[in-house]
Amino acid sequence: MAYDHLKTEQLANKIRIRKEFLNQVVNRVTGLVRKYGKVTKRDECHSHTRVVSELRNFGNFTFETDLGQTDFGGNDIMIWHHPGKSFREGGLDFAFDKEWTPVLDVYFQVKDEYEVKAFNEETNWQKTLTFVLKNQDKIAERIRKAQNKAKKKLVEWRQEDKEMIGLLAEAKKLGIEP
Repeated sequence: MAYDHLKTEQLANKIRIRKEFLNQVVNRVTGLVRKYGKVTKRDECHSHTRVVSELRNFGNFTFETDLGQTDFGGNDIMIWHHPGKSFREGGLDFAFDKEWTPVLDVYFQVKDEYEVKAFNEETNWQKTLTFVLKNQDKIAERIRKAQNKAKKKLVEWRQEDKEMIGLLAEAKKLGIEP
């Protein structure tokens, strides 16, 4: 069976581009989740160590890595893109929407050897993800500042509540109805 040379070149080019993208994403997402994420599960046995980690709501993405399943490799990375929405505490199953579909779900053992389970063909998430990976330290700093601001506000509210409780108790002792 004869194949069209142009179509063969186009397919080879698509494969090369996809592998380059996956190489970049796998390496950078793994580092990102190690640096800013949290370990949700760790199993250590004599023949394997399995570490599942996640990083939620980072630049409109949520990441999950499942690494080191056996001595021979076997790793998974899942990425969800959710602009304008957040994953809530409690795990990925408790997101605002009932069901989330990852934009990327890839299994790999070694570089350039990937089995893609899901790859959303829309390019918006790919460009956004590349931007997030390039600017991860700035995004992390912005998140840290917002969290610190929220913690400070919470402390202020608690102090105000404590003062009000004291005033209400004093008013009650003095027969004053608020």
